[in-house]
Amino acid sequence: MEDILKIIYICNKNRKILSKHDIKRICEIIIKEKKYDSYVNKINFKSHEELDSVATYDGNELCFYKDGLELLKSITVSDANLNGSKIDLINYKILSTIFHEFAHVRQHIITNSYTDESRIYRICEKLYHIDNFYEDNYSIMLNEVNAFALGNLNAYKIYKNLPRGIITVNDINFYKRDVLNTVLSSYEVDLDKEKVKSPSEQLLNVLKKYDCIKIYDELKKIIEGSKNYNLYNRLLVGLPISFKNYAYVNMFATNFNNDDYKFIKKLQKKK
Repeated sequence: MEDILKIIYICNKNRKILSKHDIKRICEIIIKEKKYDSYVNKINFKSHEELDSVATYDGNELCFYKDGLELLKSITVSDANLNGSKIDLINYKILSTIFHEFAHVRQHIITNSYTDESRIYRICEKLYHIDNFYEDNYSIMLNEVNAFALGNLNAYKIYKNLPRGIITVNDINFYKRDVLNTVLSSYEVDLDKEKVKSPSEQLLNVLKKYDCIKIYDELKKIIEGSKNYNLYNRLLVGLPISFKNYAYVNMFATNFNNDDYKFIKKLQKKK
């Protein structure tokens, strides 16, 4: 992803928001590096067709919406821990949006494999065809949980490698916190009772209200088998975690005393 790093470096250094050309170039780099050319052969920019959408992936087309991109430009920098400019933050949000959509591309590619992760995405595809189900439960749809997590995580990886003259240690930690807060935001936590309900468990509860017995049983089986996965993999697809592990992840989100990438390796090692 060195070529993407160069684009972000030049734009942030010159205080320039990523243009359509920059966005398209970043997409082309990802397509080439990931060999996604069979799955994405159109990159378009259109007027806003979907409420609250910045971008979508449908079939072989990756589409960015003008109004959605303009909305990203209206964000404000109010966090005391962010030293960088508003443009740095806007470009981070645009970059995370690009990676979000390519997470959906990856999901589409692996849907026909035989892993629990692919089974999760097949479940989401089935739920998409139930009237209003997807829209009403968007925040706990596991394919979206994964896309938001990978979108921010991959944008963070790029920003972390910017030269220190362009980005500060505090800013790197700000984006690290953004990654972890995004992951944790879909988990319901009761601090008094020290209980955490994952997106997958919330989704399971919603399915009880629908005539989706087969889907319910399939998701329940995946949840029951998820104890064998490491913490990192569970978080990426919204599977159950303990309150202790929730607190452990939250610790990294609030710790601004280090500038490293070790927190991901630690999550990968933890059950």
